[in-house]
Amino acid sequence: MGIDEGTGILVENGVNGLTINGNSFSGLSTEAARCGGQAKNILMSNNLCIDCGRKIAKQKSWLRFSVESSILIKDNLPSSP
Repeated sequence: MGIDEGTGILVENGVNGLTINGNSFSGLSTEAARCGGQAKNILMSNNLCIDCGRKIAKQKSWLRFSVESSILIKDNLPSSP
């Protein structure tokens, strides 16, 4: 019997206007949220991440978005060691 593995949120190229707020991410092998291209007008806040990014480098963020002025990422809580 296999285990289905969750992969978090993938924001597709060209998204304009998205709010990701108040989620709990847990036990993911990838980032909790990532963008697969250019996106704009995104607000990501007040999310909790526990044990995410199992297959990514330890220093990498559990949120992966390009740095844009129209993307606001704040007040998210990664798990403490």
